[in-house]
Amino acid sequence: MSSESISVWSVITVVMLPLLGGAFLLLWSRMDKHQDADKSHHDDMWKSIHEIQNKLEHHRVDSERRFVEDNDLRKLEERLDGRLERIEDKLDALRPKAS
Repeated sequence: MSSESISVWSVITVVMLPLLGGAFLLLWSRMDKHQDADKSHHDDMWKSIHEIQNKLEHHRVDSERRFVEDNDLRKLEERLDGRLERIEDKLDALRPKAS
C-alpha cells in the first residue's frame, strides 16, 4: 500500500468514530430531555388528580349538608346517646366502690 491511499483504519478513526460519538451524544441528550418532559407531565397529571379528588370531597360534604334530613340526625343522636349511656354504665360497674 502506498502512503497516499486511504486505509480502512484511517476512515474508521477519522470519520466513523467521531460520527458515532456525535450520534450517541445526540441521542443521549434527547433521552434526557424526553425523561424530563415525562416527569413534568406526570407531575402535572398527579396535581390534576389531587385537584379532582379535593373537588369531589368538597362536593360530597356539600351534598351531605344539603340532603341530610333532621329526622335522620335526631335518630343518629339518639343511637349515640344510647351507646354512650351503656358505655358509662359498664365503666361505672368496673369502678371500685368506695367503702
